[in-house]
Amino acid sequence: MSYQLLKTRLSPPVEAGRLLPRARLVDLAAQVSRYKLSVVQAPAGFGKTSLLSQWCQVLHDEGQAVGWVTIDSSGLDPIDLLAYVAAALGRALPDSARPINALVESRRYQTPEGMTTALVNLLAEIATPVILFIDDLHFLPEDSVSLLGRFLELAPRKLSVIIASRTHANLGLATARARGQLLEIDME
Repeated sequence: MSYQLLKTRLSPPVEAGRLLPRARLVDLAAQVSRYKLSVVQAPAGFGKTSLLSQWCQVLHDEGQAVGWVTIDSSGLDPIDLLAYVAAALGRALPDSARPINALVESRRYQTPEGMTTALVNLLAEIATPVILFIDDLHFLPEDSVSLLGRFLELAPRKLSVIIASRTHANLGLATARARGQLLEIDME
């Protein structure tokens, strides 16, 4: 477990060059906050990160609280995943950053279940809706994916999460789908 967080994982990547115009997909940014979970799934090179970056910018420009986490090929263990999620939420919610940052700092003393509960409880006390982007979920090990699924199940409705992945994420999507809380976007 790392004790410092990489700040570059907490911001969308800077796009080099022009992006392909995809007005229909960019227009979906207005809808993602209506869902508890949105999943963008496509192979490498299909523009998932670019789309999420555009959505993040559009929603930020509209005044919405947005946070970002990039997962890379080193993956993240469950505690570090929650630490990055918490740090991203702390950046998105500056008025609530102090208790969230304290949770991040205490992570080496936490269990995954304890940290999940603490983060869910902190979010439950916050009135501001927040949108969290998680890019490249396919790099997460299975135990971290399972913990993220549990976190999403418990998180208050004011949290909307948008995930990009090359592969199907085993997040327990059936419940969110049945409740109308899931937006799925794939190549089709």
